[in-house]
Amino acid sequence: MSCFILSSRTVIFFTLAIAMLSNTECRAEGKGINRQEALFKRFLEGARDAQNKINKASFAVRVSLHRELLDKKDEQKERDKPKVEGSLFKCREGIRYALKSQADGMIYVINPDYAFVINKSTGATKASYSIKWLGRPSVNPKDELTTTSKKEEIMGKMLGAWYMYNKTLLDIAEDPEIQIRSISPFTTEEGELIKIEIEDTNNVFNDPGFSNNYMICDENTDWSIREYGFRMIGPKTNVKLINEMQFVGNIPIPKSSVSEYINDDGEVMMRLTHSVEIVSSDMVPKEEFYLSYYGLPEPNFESKIESAIKDAIHEGRLPAWLWYLVVGMICLGIGIWIRRRVSA
Repeated sequence: MSCFILSSRTVIFFTLAIAMLSNTECRAEGKGINRQEALFKRFLEGARDAQNKINKASFAVRVSLHRELLDKKDEQKERDKPKVEGSLFKCREGIRYALKSQADGMIYVINPDYAFVINKSTGATKASYSIKWLGRPSVNPKDELTTTSKKEEIMGKMLGAWYMYNKTLLDIAEDPEIQIRSISPFTTEEGELIKIEIEDTNNVFNDPGFSNNYMICDENTDWSIREYGFRMIGPKTNVKLINEMQFVGNIPIPKSSVSEYINDDGEVMMRLTHSVEIVSSDMVPKEEFYLSYYGLPEPNFESKIESAIKDAIHEGRLPAWLWYLVVGMICLGIGIWIRRRVSA
């Protein structure tokens, strides 16, 4: 009987102990969830502040690229290529006005009305420009596709501290198709940083076949990105490190960034180093983003009919065909009205 009582007490004791342990674990898990929720709220607020600054950004930088290849043959080919000076990038009001000027004379420009590519050729007296492409991204979907990659390149080079792949921090925080799996702080020699792990099941974040997306942000510099990475198709991982920040006003600009493509053996297959020099922190004039600045006529996207009507109105006359069209529309309206009256 005593053995039975003892064993019953033991069972009760262990039951209570397990219950207390489970309760402790639940509280700890709850605290962890609450801590993540609080951290995400801070991240969301920081992303919104960053977006407001992006929308007001106006400055110019020069970006140069240094490429290192693991394969010695490819490395030799790379060394044999002619050295190209860095490209000049300009923006105004974030990405509403954007420009990339290459050393080879090609200039890509985007403004709210249209986008264009021109080629600069230096003659005996002065530089002259010729139009290579002209489009209206806001009207024509094909033109929008053409300019999307250039927008992403300009945004990534100029505002890389708040830009990962083709998304800003606010896109990452608010896009319902991009899931933040975890957000947690960790301590480094530089201080506390925040690691954010991202799930992109619908491939809106980057190309299909990418996985293990993450970024590391510094909350003390407006959530600027210090590192991000992903795993590509096959045994290859890409990691981008931003080594040092410089500032245009209150906007952090990467002074240099290093992208490494690493295989499963930990070997670096390719290393790309982008160096960024601030050329001007002054407001870039709007004129620089329009064709007339380069001595070229502004485009006329109106149809022949729209142009003829506008000219006729301006000159105080209307062509005969337009009168016929107006009278015809009036007669058609009267006919429809009479028909409805008779039917009623």
